[in-house]
Amino acid sequence: MEVFLQVRRQKTTIFLTVNENTTGKELKAMLHGITKTPVEYINLFNAEEKAFDDEKSLADFGLLSSMCKAQNPGELVMAFKEEPKVVTPYSNPPEMPEVMRQENAPQEQVAA
Repeated sequence: MEVFLQVRRQKTTIFLTVNENTTGKELKAMLHGITKTPVEYINLFNAEEKAFDDEKSLADFGLLSSMCKAQNPGELVMAFKEEPKVVTPYSNPPEMPEVMRQENAPQEQVAA
C-alpha cells in the first residue's frame, strides 16, 4: 500500500510516495538522489523526534497507508550530519479583503 510522506528540513519540503515496507535505508537513498547529500549524512526523525532506524520499515514507525494519505501526508524531519533539527513553519496567508468576504455579499431574492 502507498504511503504519502512529507520530509521537511529548514525551508525545504519534499513529498514522497513509498510503500509501507520501505526501510529507512531505502528512504535515505531516495533523499540522496534528490539532495545529492551522502546517505551516511542524512538523519531522519518522526514527529516525536525519534530517530529512524535504517533497518526498520515505515510500518514499524507507525507510518501506515491508512493514516498517511495524499491530502494528509505523514511528516518526517531531515537533518544533515550533526546539524540541529530545524523546520521553518509555513507562513500564514494574508487576511481576505472585505470585498471578497461572503458575509458582505448581497442576498439573492427568490422569485415565487
